[in-house]
Amino acid sequence: MQLAVPMPTIAQGTVIKAHAGLLYARLPISYMLAGCEIERFDGSILCGQVIGFNGDIVTIAPFGTLEGITPGSKVFCITKPLQIRIPANPAGCVLDPAGAILHENRPRSNSRSHAVNLMQPAPAPMERQGIQEQLVTGIRAIDTFCPLGIGQRLGLFAEPGCGKSTLLGSIARQTNANVIVIALVGERGREIQEFIYDTLGESGLRKSTVVVAPSNAPALYRQYAAYTATAIAEYYRNQGKQVLLLVDSLTRTARALREVNLAAGELPVRQGYTPGVYAELPRLVERPGVTGSGSITAVYTVLTNGKNQSDALTEELISLLDGHIQLSAERAQQGIYPALDPVTSLSRLATRLLPDAVNMATSKIRKALLMLQNDKDLAQFGGTISAELNAALRMENKIITYCSQATGYVASLQESHTEIIKLAEGLDQLITASSQ
Repeated sequence: MQLAVPMPTIAQGTVIKAHAGLLYARLPISYMLAGCEIERFDGSILCGQVIGFNGDIVTIAPFGTLEGITPGSKVFCITKPLQIRIPANPAGCVLDPAGAILHENRPRSNSRSHAVNLMQPAPAPMERQGIQEQLVTGIRAIDTFCPLGIGQRLGLFAEPGCGKSTLLGSIARQTNANVIVIALVGERGREIQEFIYDTLGESGLRKSTVVVAPSNAPALYRQYAAYTATAIAEYYRNQGKQVLLLVDSLTRTARALREVNLAAGELPVRQGYTPGVYAELPRLVERPGVTGSGSITAVYTVLTNGKNQSDALTEELISLLDGHIQLSAERAQQGIYPALDPVTSLSRLATRLLPDAVNMATSKIRKALLMLQNDKDLAQFGGTISAELNAALRMENKIITYCSQATGYVASLQESHTEIIKLAEGLDQLITASSQ
């Protein structure tokens, strides 16, 4: 596998040790996160990255297996940060984190490619543009309860089995973004194929670039799937495109980062994650946004342990992102898809993106759903109920119908707004009637 673009080297050394999936080499000159090329016994090249050093002894995390590496294997430290080459128009391609094409949805008209840096800095705070326009997903529950602004970074938090992959596929197929870039990090090989061919489908893949790193790939390889996808999204943004970046999942990216950091000697701190994980994730998730040229809107999936279990990584990511969509296992068990929980989901830009009438309506529906969660048992056991709870009980089926949406159905923004305002008006009428 050739990850780095060929470029001059600043130093040459040799491998002196291989242990626990890492290489140790004697290099007179190197620097942190420098790219390296290690020559295998058969002459092929293994790429890697410097993740630590002690004098002239450097620790290198490889992007592949150590097969063919011997004592004394030559190591070359390259002069620039790691780069990959991607097709001039990667839409319709499935790539690995090194930029190699694994599948093409259509024949390429030419073989031109471009180099992109994996580790770009985030846009400076004063260079960012404000988020003013909504990115329409065609999914009622998202477009009203948790609207996604162009340039926003949103977390999709879910336990296993809540339908997050299906929801991501629906967003990718239905969104009005110009380009979609998807990273599948640490997925099972079977699920990668199912997502590409079944969930995403031909229409979704046609305007998407998918970066995949299966669960059996080396940790550094899995880590860089999200970075490669982000670099490709930045490549499109620089062309003035409106890009939607979907990363599934940020949790597995963090786990890959942890593996690399532990191997480099870092000690675990919060719930087993190393300090380097909590330092690196903000650098990654700050890269999307709106600039003078284009925009990247990002949705990161996060695996949770259940609403009653504390998760340090989840708490950290909630604080870093501009909102969160919470998928509920209970709603999924009831057959409500998408299983979005309007009570716990939040977009920090909702008041800016939605009309006042829609914001008022969503607040009323949330209040009704919260009462149903907390006080529904009171009515079932014959207790005295308020007019608000009585109205919520009578409107429950209509609210569930609004929140549910068949896969493939695209709801217009006008339709979503009109229906939720009607629901809120129905609640008000029932409350007024019950109070008289």
